[in-house]
Amino acid sequence: MTTSDLEGKINYFLATKKLEGLSPRTLRNYEYTLRKLQNVFHKPVSTVTTADIKMLMYSEAEKKSPSSMNTFMTPIRLFFAWLQNEEFIIKNPCASIKPMKEPKRMRKPLTEEQVEQLRDSMLTRRERALLEFFLSTGCRLSEVLNVKVRDIDFANKTLLVIGKGNKERRVYFTERCKRSLNNYLKSREDESEYLFVTERKPYRKISPRGMQVIVNKMKEKANLDIHIHPHIFRHTFATQALRSGMKPEVIQQILGHEDVGITLKVYAKLAESDVEHSYRMLVS
Repeated sequence: MTTSDLEGKINYFLATKKLEGLSPRTLRNYEYTLRKLQNVFHKPVSTVTTADIKMLMYSEAEKKSPSSMNTFMTPIRLFFAWLQNEEFIIKNPCASIKPMKEPKRMRKPLTEEQVEQLRDSMLTRRERALLEFFLSTGCRLSEVLNVKVRDIDFANKTLLVIGKGNKERRVYFTERCKRSLNNYLKSREDESEYLFVTERKPYRKISPRGMQVIVNKMKEKANLDIHIHPHIFRHTFATQALRSGMKPEVIQQILGHEDVGITLKVYAKLAESDVEHSYRMLVS
């Protein structure tokens, strides 16, 4: 009777990724998927074949969209690539498996009108501070949640954030954002070190789910008939920066992208709606 060595290999892989600086949330997601792999394949990892992986994908595809399937496969692909690189296996069973084709959806940022609707609604001091902070820094949700009050340089309107891969970078904020942050901090009665915290005791930093609840309330107050998620503010920041003429290399640094090509690929299409507008202005 053969025994599986998947549990030990998965534990080693996750420990390695933790040392590389992956966030706790990403590690949890990786572990959840890889434990599924462990529960399905009760044999040595070196004997897992491409056909085995495809059968697993077939069973999962019945209840997942193409996008969700690609997300599901990400840690599995990384795991087997790592096994091959560490010479635990000779052949990577995922090497010939292509990602599922996803329907192309253009990420739509908030329009200027929608941004002003949010600003004009009856937001709390915390909501207003969050809105302006997201819009002026372009930070990821995880980065915003981990900012501490001591990180803020109010005199120079800047701060250092820890992004993906535990990399540090400098971001900036506007005078409007500075005023909103000051008003919010003056209204707080807690002593939490985090910039954005819950409104009830025990005061803790806001969770990703809690942030979505806050954003949903902001949308309702502004009476916006669209789906809003925290990441939409990052899209909006990038789009406005491109439209204002900021160089892609500068946006790349602010957003924390490793390659300027990523910045252009993800966000350049967002400004395509400006092409027709510019043309009409020229020929009118």
